[in-house]
Amino acid sequence: MESNPALQGHVNEIDFALTEANKNLEGAYAQMRDWKDRLSKRLYGEEIGFLLDEDARILGVTEKAVETFDYTATAMTLVALYQNAQKEEHKTLRRYIKDRIYIESYNPHVLNLMSVKGGGIGEEKAKALIDRYGTFWYVINQSVEELAETLVGEEGKEKKLGVKSVQRLFKAIGRNI
Repeated sequence: MESNPALQGHVNEIDFALTEANKNLEGAYAQMRDWKDRLSKRLYGEEIGFLLDEDARILGVTEKAVETFDYTATAMTLVALYQNAQKEEHKTLRRYIKDRIYIESYNPHVLNLMSVKGGGIGEEKAKALIDRYGTFWYVINQSVEELAETLVGEEGKEKKLGVKSVQRLFKAIGRNI
């Protein structure tokens, strides 16, 4: 099969024209996606609502207005607003409205014992000491032997606090043994 140079030139021209048209079309699509992204960011930042009837036809829009620059942008705005109105649950305020986490209020004496730097007293030991003696002051004014006899742990699995733990606590608070 022989190639016709005139026909080949015409095919090359058409190929070049199609390539240019595709580039222009890709640019237009990219611009439309960019407009849509900017519009979405703008819409989520504002409270715009729709009044819909039972057939999901738009009866009205809130007073806030969205300014658009042409018919295409207006159509895209309406579509985005409508789609946003169809969502069952709006997540816009999720980052601001968070479930509250309630922390068990601690006895300040337990916190004081736990916060002695180098004292080696954790939550379980501190609670046991405060349950037995009542306050931080009374704990640190007891003898080593009395504190060492304090039972720590769950019922049935209790252990004595021990002399070494008490000595470490006293050393951390600067009390001579």
